[in-house]
Amino acid sequence: MDRIFNNTTVAFAHKTTKELRKARIIFLLLSKRYMVRVGMTLLKWSKQIRLQGFWYIERLVYRHFCAGADLMQTNSVVQQLKKYGVSAYLNYAIEDVKREIEFDNNCDKVIELLLFSKDKESLPFGVFKPTAFGDSDIYEKISNGDSLSEEENQAWQRTEARFRKCCKVAHDEGLSLLIDAEESWLQIAVDRLVMDLMKEFNTKTPVVFNTVQLYLKSSFRRLQVMHQSALKSNHYLGLKLVRGAYMEKERSRAKFLETDSPVFAHKVDTDNNFDQASLYCLKNIDAKMALFFGTHNEASTYMTIEVMKSQKIKNNDKRVWFSQLYGMSDHISYNLAAKGYNVVKFLPFGPMDQVMPYLIRRAEENSSVPGQTGREIQLVDMELKRRRSKLNGSF
Repeated sequence: MDRIFNNTTVAFAHKTTKELRKARIIFLLLSKRYMVRVGMTLLKWSKQIRLQGFWYIERLVYRHFCAGADLMQTNSVVQQLKKYGVSAYLNYAIEDVKREIEFDNNCDKVIELLLFSKDKESLPFGVFKPTAFGDSDIYEKISNGDSLSEEENQAWQRTEARFRKCCKVAHDEGLSLLIDAEESWLQIAVDRLVMDLMKEFNTKTPVVFNTVQLYLKSSFRRLQVMHQSALKSNHYLGLKLVRGAYMEKERSRAKFLETDSPVFAHKVDTDNNFDQASLYCLKNIDAKMALFFGTHNEASTYMTIEVMKSQKIKNNDKRVWFSQLYGMSDHISYNLAAKGYNVVKFLPFGPMDQVMPYLIRRAEENSSVPGQTGREIQLVDMELKRRRSKLNGSF
């Protein structure tokens, strides 16, 4: 197989040498788990005391992983991605909301982004996080099978209405809407609601996508159940496959409760589960399935490419998308796009002080994955060396 992800010329054509050097600093910091923990502590302190040196790091990280402070500032990033055949989906990355007015504001923001994306080929998706639309305690109660009070029932009805309102806008405007996953103790409620919305809106095209975190031991079986439900109801099953975003939290909670962790103990088991799910979905894609592979894993992506070939699925088949975070795994994104695959970058934006909790969470995730940032540094070094050799050879 052609190892296309080693092509740093394609991967970093969009970056200047100065930008690559800054990227190297960022990935070096992220590769040190203790540095991430120190950063989290400094972030809390910096709310009260402005630490000039830390402010520089904040800004460096923010500019690397975020597309800007507001919607209009994202446009230049979207246009740059488009030049290289990479699409985007926008996420107003404000987290940790609790009040009804904040849930309403988040719903309005998602609708604003969907309407902004309308008729823009480079913005095919919208996205939102379930707990941005409703109280996490209610998700947990429903997932546990606990009864809700009258007040909680009314709050849940408002949450459902926000979901439905955004799905309808996406449906009416010809877009797709990705609904992120939550922690395992909230996910059952999310699955039930999202599957109901698929029955409503996915009758002719895949509008609504649910997210499956494959580091969970129960995930592949859940995926199969969702597939059987979709076949029975004769609607499109939209699936976003990811490894998972809450590993440390899942394990800590299980330890506190003295229960088995819902997460696989070893990364190889997660990788195998992800690949098994990918293979299952690609083999069943003709049964009204649409797939979104959110992964930074090269081996899994190569496997997906090979299965697509064996199943005679074209590179640009609109039922299959690959996605990586903005600022990460450009060697995967840009090389896939150069080969004609459908690629979309997750593009967070928002005011720097409000987006930092999101960035810290991402930093924790990335620092917990062995080899992730090391590979980024290796590739940046390869490209910097290539550019130096080219420059020296020009004299």
